Amino acid sequence: MAWLSDTNSGPSARFGIDPSFAGVFQLVDGTVLANGWGDLVDGDLATTISQNESGNAVSSSSVWTNTDASGAPKGNVTCSSWTSASGLVKGRIGLSEQSDSFWTDFDDTQCSGTARLYCFQVQ
Repeated sequence: MAWLSDTNSGPSARFGIDPSFAGVFQLVDGTVLANGWGDLVDGDLATTISQNESGNAVSSSSVWTNTDASGAPKGNVTCSSWTSASGLVKGRIGLSEQSDSFWTDFDDTQCSGTARLYCFQVQ
């Protein structure tokens, strides 16, 4: 599932994960990202999210999120509900090279730019 929020719902609601979940969130190569939901949403990851779905290293990049560190929507900075690539509207991004809260909540940027998505396997 995408770590992406619209104005009403974010990963904290959509993922359906019990807040007491104590399992491990990890990158595809097994590197631990967070131990449990509380650790994932405390604003401090164990490492950066610097791999793609195949385990290949990715360069530092912007990531569309509109999501604060708690997994909730940041506001209404969603590139018109993620439907617009116009330079006249903005979207909220995180930064893949960060492990503090900036991994998900850094700044607003024009929607005409490119950015990645974070995806989580949720069972």
